[in-house]
Amino acid sequence: MRSRFILGALLCTASAACTRPTSRPAARSRDAAGFASVVRALVADSAMTGAGRAERPVTPADSITARLLREAGHPVSPPSGSQVILCPGSTLANGAPAPGLRGYVLRVEVVPASDAPLDRTVRVVRVTHACRYMYQGEFHRGGVFATTAFWKVRLREGRWQIQRLLARSIT
Repeated sequence: MRSRFILGALLCTASAACTRPTSRPAARSRDAAGFASVVRALVADSAMTGAGRAERPVTPADSITARLLREAGHPVSPPSGSQVILCPGSTLANGAPAPGLRGYVLRVEVVPASDAPLDRTVRVVRVTHACRYMYQGEFHRGGVFATTAFWKVRLREGRWQIQRLLARSIT
């Protein structure tokens, strides 16, 4: 009787151990899809509050941002190389629109929350739109325009959720 119990327990343990790895990738893909929807919402919010229209293509600042934007399904412009990306409202000395690329460089950064750096279910997402602003043919005060939003997100019951806006900055 006791040997049947031990054999049953071993079989149950072995079957549980064998099925665990197959369920993890599905959970990871759900987490990734959920995180992509959070990134999409935060990029759209950031675009609407400081950088114009949410559907406007942006140039990713780095490969991580490019990957996050692709996963989120956000429209992306190819990198401009060494050419300066001007803000959409930039003007020449005569008030005419400045020639050249117009739009925003976007950087999305995901970092641990400072109040819980070891908690893997809490992250801070920083979304920054930046461009060079030319007014009447000159770049005043460096000509840099940037908006940054800092969001706290949390993994709850297997889904990433926006918890709250921590701060916004405009330069």
